[in-house]
Amino acid sequence: MAPPKKYPDALRAHAIRLYRESDPKPTFRTMAAHLGVHHEALRLWIRHAEQEQCATDDSPSATLAAENKRLRKQVADLERVIAILRAGRAHQHEIRPNPAVMNNNSSLPSPGDGGRSQENHNSML
Repeated sequence: MAPPKKYPDALRAHAIRLYRESDPKPTFRTMAAHLGVHHEALRLWIRHAEQEQCATDDSPSATLAAENKRLRKQVADLERVIAILRAGRAHQHEIRPNPAVMNNNSSLPSPGDGGRSQENHNSML
């Protein structure tokens, strides 16, 4: 069983409303002395009220949390893409063409001769 409350709920609601409406915000000690409550009790009331308000409202902190979650997912996806590209690049460097085959391309047709090799071109002249 919970211990009895030292301060009534009406006083708590009044203190929270006064704190929210005051500008500039008073110190907890000053406001607590004015209300006749302990400053730590006042601080906890206001902290709990702000947490409840953030949980119920679509406050900037909730929006930021959702955006952070989305951005973390996007970063993870991009890191996976980067890892795949790096692995592909490393694999590409492992498979190198044989230089002997690359130098022996005299029998291959050049792009501009319409598919005729040099030998066929000379025989047609």
